Amino acid sequence: MILSKHIHWNAKSNIEFSSEFIRLKAEEAITHTPDFSNIFSYQTSNFFNSGSHGQRKSGSGTDFWQYREYREGDPAHKIDWRKSARSDNAYIRDREWEIAQTIALWLDQSPSMHHVYEAHKLSKYQYAAILAYILSTKFIYAGERLSFLSPTIKSCTSKAGLANIAEILAMDHSATDNYNGINKSFPILLSDFWGEISTVEEQIRGLTSNNYKGLVLQIVAAEELSLPYKGRLKVQELNDDENSFTINDLNKAKTIYDERIKDHCSNVQDIAHKYGCAYMRITTDTALSEATLTIYDMLTNGHKGAIS
Repeated sequence: MILSKHIHWNAKSNIEFSSEFIRLKAEEAITHTPDFSNIFSYQTSNFFNSGSHGQRKSGSGTDFWQYREYREGDPAHKIDWRKSARSDNAYIRDREWEIAQTIALWLDQSPSMHHVYEAHKLSKYQYAAILAYILSTKFIYAGERLSFLSPTIKSCTSKAGLANIAEILAMDHSATDNYNGINKSFPILLSDFWGEISTVEEQIRGLTSNNYKGLVLQIVAAEELSLPYKGRLKVQELNDDENSFTINDLNKAKTIYDERIKDHCSNVQDIAHKYGCAYMRITTDTALSEATLTIYDMLTNGHKGAIS
């Protein structure tokens, strides 16, 4: 069974998915989890900064950098008169140049992300969209720049832009094969990553290129991991009614299925690590607050694992 082509769901979510729904679902997780203000502070690379980060050079920051002698053209109001009074020269208080990190979010919109086991549940896309909104809010409030690796969502540098992000995330978009990342950003990728493993590597490689580190979030449904069926099962290819096959003995099939699921997820994790990314698998029945807290813990402490 090829995971990218065959899926055993038979329904799409009937949840009325809107920007208000996204914000409501996100509210508890945003409120009851830590802020992300210093989440990358233990890193030294410019690829991995947090908030207003000192760059150890003179610039337009807020923190004192060093004293230097007054030069012609310097604004008079920058002179430190107390320091200058102790010397024959006038001195300027230089501030340290600061820069914010760009967080680059990619949310997969392929057909498999929209299928659910039961129509009253969130689809993988819906769950991932809410989680993306939570992370967007956390990073924006921490003073970071935010870009989505999608032409439909513009960059966001202020809290006012979050409402627009929720609006766009609630819309039904067509899938895109654009796997271009942003240089010197921190990419966060959300997908089920059920594609052929060569395609998965192409996605992760392209979306994380020219970056120091990133985060790969594999969003899956619990039913995808357990194959919760009895008897015979007809498996149909997405968007192709004629291409299907039947599994006659699910008990025997489950053993093979479990092994292939385990191997595939392990391969996705290996690819993530190959390109410098932390990896986490999250099931859609996980509380959003728990998922957010585990992401926070992973980014601050370097933990790796799955929430299943």
